[in-house]
Amino acid sequence: MAERPSPHDPSRPADATASTSPHVARIDDLIGWLQRRRESLPTSPLAELIDQASLSTSGLVELAAVDLIGQRRRGQQVVVEDYLKQFPQLAETESDVLDLIDAELCVRRERGEVCDPSSFRDRFPKLADSIEQLIHLEPGRGEINAGESLDWDQSVGQRQMTVAAGQPSGGQPVSETRPDDSIDVPIPIKPPEWIVGARCIATVQLRRGRCWLVKGRDTERNDTVAMKIIPLPASLGRTERTRILDLCERTSSVTHPSWVAPRIAAINNGHLAVVRPWIFGDSFALRPPGAHHVERLQMLVRVAFALAAAHRIGATHGSVTCGNAIIDHQSRVNLIDTASGVACWAEPYATWQHELSKTLPDRIRRDTIGLVGMITLECLESPDRIASTWIPQLTEEIDFSSNDACAIIGEALQSCLDQKPVERSWWQKVMRP
Repeated sequence: MAERPSPHDPSRPADATASTSPHVARIDDLIGWLQRRRESLPTSPLAELIDQASLSTSGLVELAAVDLIGQRRRGQQVVVEDYLKQFPQLAETESDVLDLIDAELCVRRERGEVCDPSSFRDRFPKLADSIEQLIHLEPGRGEINAGESLDWDQSVGQRQMTVAAGQPSGGQPVSETRPDDSIDVPIPIKPPEWIVGARCIATVQLRRGRCWLVKGRDTERNDTVAMKIIPLPASLGRTERTRILDLCERTSSVTHPSWVAPRIAAINNGHLAVVRPWIFGDSFALRPPGAHHVERLQMLVRVAFALAAAHRIGATHGSVTCGNAIIDHQSRVNLIDTASGVACWAEPYATWQHELSKTLPDRIRRDTIGLVGMITLECLESPDRIASTWIPQLTEEIDFSSNDACAIIGEALQSCLDQKPVERSWWQKVMRP
C-alpha cells in the first residue's frame, strides 16, 4: 500500500479517493487515476499532477515508471532524467533510478526504438555495471514476442497467484543458470502478454533438458520480473501437474520480507514456468572484499526465519543455496526462485507423485539441509575461528524434517551472534597446557 495524493484536491475523482484510510489508497487506483488525468493533461509534468508529499518513495517511483512508459507510448519523448529533475529524492537511491531506467528500456524495446547501451552508460556512468545487467550489451539479442506459444488463460496447467506481501522490484540472473552462446534458443513457454520487453538473458543445458531465464517488465504491477523455465519429466499426468502448481501456489502465500514469492506459474510442453519479481543486487555466493561475516550470518538468520514461515503453512523452497539468495541494494537478503530452482523437480525427489501433506517432511528436510549448508560455509569462511565451533550446537538433536527446524536453527544462530566471545590474554595463551 502506498500513501495517496491529498483527498482534498477537487481534481481527483471520487473512486481514486476511496480507501479505508483518508490518506491511503492502492497504487493500482493511483495508476488508474493518473491514466485518466493524462487524457486531459497529456504534456504536463508529473510533479504538477500529484501531491508528492503524500506519497511514499516506493509509490512515487512506481507512478513515475508508469508515467514514463505511458508518455512515450503517447509520443512524448520523456526520459529518466526528466523524472529525476522533478523528484530529486529518487536520484538518491540506485534501485529507484534503475527502475526508471528499466522502464525506459522496456518501452523503447516495445516500440522498436534504438537502445544504445553506450548512451545509457554515458547518461548514468555511476550505474554502468548495473545497466549492463539490464541490457546485457547486446541490443536485440534474445528478444521474445510475448505469447507466441502459450495462451496463459487456456494453458494445460496455469495458476494465477495472489502474493501475500509486496516484494522489492528488480532482479539478477540466478547462479543456477549461466550465459552461453544459446541465449536466443527458442523457449517452450513464452511470457504472458502483460510482460513487455521480455528477453531471454541466460540459458543452460542440463542432463534432463534446457533451462531459461527471461527478464521483462510487468505492465500490471509496473516493475521488473524474471520468468524461470525448467524442464519436467515427460511422463507427468494431470494429477502430478496439478500438485506441482499447488506447491507453487503455496509458496506465494508466505509472508516474510526475505521470501520472494512467485506471481504466476504455468506448465506446458513438458516445462514449468514461474514468474517472480526481479531483485537488483548481488548473489550471496559472491564474497566481496571486506565482507563482514557477522552481517552475512545475520542475513542467514533471516533466511532461516523465512523458511520457517514457509514451512508453517506447508510451503517449501526446494533449492536453498547461496546462489538463490540475493543481497539487494538496501543490504537486505532475498530468497529467490522459490519452487523454481533446477533441483526442485528433479526425478529423485518426485514430490508430485504423492499427496502434498505426505511429502512435506521430506521437503522441509531438504530445505533445512540447504540452510545448514549455507551457515556451515559462512562459519568456515569466517575470519573469526570461534564461528566454526557453532556448527555442532546449531544442529544438535534437531529433527531436520520438523516444521520448526529452521526456526530453531535461526534462533540458535542469533544466540551465538549475541554472545560476545571471551578472548584469552597473551599470557593465558602462552601458559595454557
